[in-house]
Amino acid sequence: GTEGNITGLNISSAEYTLKYEIKNQSGTKTNTSAAQCSGNVGSTNKETISVDISELDFSENITELISIRFYIEDTAKPPNSNEFFFGEFKTDTEKPYSYINNTEDINYTINTTPVKITAVAEDNRSNIDHVTLYYRALADTSWSSFSSDDTLPYSWSFSVASGEYELCTIATDKAGNDEDYPTEGDVSFIFDPNPPDAPSFDSEYRFDELPEFSIEFTDDYKLKSVEYRLNFNEANEWTKINDGDIMEKNYVGNWNLTQDDWDYMIEEESYYMYFRLIDLLGNQYITPSSSEAVKIIKDFDINKTTPHDPNLSDFEEWHWDNVFTISVNITGEDITNLQLHYSYSADNITWNEWKQYGDNQTAPPFIWNFTAEAGSGYYAFKTVVWDTSGNVITSQVKSVSVTLFPTILIIIMMSLAVILILVTAFALGFKPFKLKKKKT
Repeated sequence: GTEGNITGLNISSAEYTLKYEIKNQSGTKTNTSAAQCSGNVGSTNKETISVDISELDFSENITELISIRFYIEDTAKPPNSNEFFFGEFKTDTEKPYSYINNTEDINYTINTTPVKITAVAEDNRSNIDHVTLYYRALADTSWSSFSSDDTLPYSWSFSVASGEYELCTIATDKAGNDEDYPTEGDVSFIFDPNPPDAPSFDSEYRFDELPEFSIEFTDDYKLKSVEYRLNFNEANEWTKINDGDIMEKNYVGNWNLTQDDWDYMIEEESYYMYFRLIDLLGNQYITPSSSEAVKIIKDFDINKTTPHDPNLSDFEEWHWDNVFTISVNITGEDITNLQLHYSYSADNITWNEWKQYGDNQTAPPFIWNFTAEAGSGYYAFKTVVWDTSGNVITSQVKSVSVTLFPTILIIIMMSLAVILILVTAFALGFKPFKLKKKKT
């Protein structure tokens, strides 16, 4: 305001000027109308100027709003002065544009994390508000948001699960317009920064003949090769298990030791097998120490028994119900806990992981009624025992071949046989016996 006068807002002077385009008319039109302003005359507080464009009699013919300019005077304004306040807003319906600008620095195969991504964005009207990095697997059609950046330069440290991906950026301007999703990304690559998984196997293997192994190996993307060496081999003397590149997440290796290695081994000595797994991007897992290696013992007395071995003699008996009794014949005076574990194989080559059967048993008699739920095949059993001294003892592994009795099939066959006999009898003219009445 001017010196000596009380300044404030002249509420009644509020007006706005609209720039717009009309349907079927060329050029930009303008219209100035009164606006509504909150508060009272002379207010020095923040007030709100509002307009309702829909009340204009030509509002339905407006095809594009170009800008709106608000105007209000100071109550201390002298006549014919130019002292007033105004603010101008421009409409923005144009979508922004962005792209990843460091694609030449991104390799197609990446085994390090994170991946540096940078982008540029442009908008001709209201300017960029933020840019979002999106990604999707090459086999997918929908995009997933990674994160947004609202400061220049736009950049991200990209890291997700291993796989094949393509990336794009979507810009959003200050008017809320979003860039369209592209049909394909700005860059695509294979991302796998992780080594293959450490394999799982039994803590000890005993053999009385040339050892054969079946172990599953896995990777979060794709395995390429699996190799092994024994602790008495040279440090770089690796033997490859697979033929050709594996190119799968999961691979079951089936192999046996060489006769030379078997002959080198001494009975009851512990030997260790180390693995080297390499995935498609060159990441490696190498068994770090003997405690993570396969323990192998040559044992020509492998069929010896221990007091805790499971008794499988009931499997030699014929059963209608396919339920077999397994027992451990010990008194249990020094036993605090005893568990029965089993493993199943359909072909006696590839075995499932060990599973506990039934509940823990703490006192004799140690008996389980085992149902062969996996069906006919091969079953291996062992017990794990805890004694009063705190020792944990694992029994010898005992195996048995199981052929389940087809109870339902036998009943059906017997029923069909009875029906066939009856039909044949009637066909041959057989008549059932009839009781004669006594004469009175």
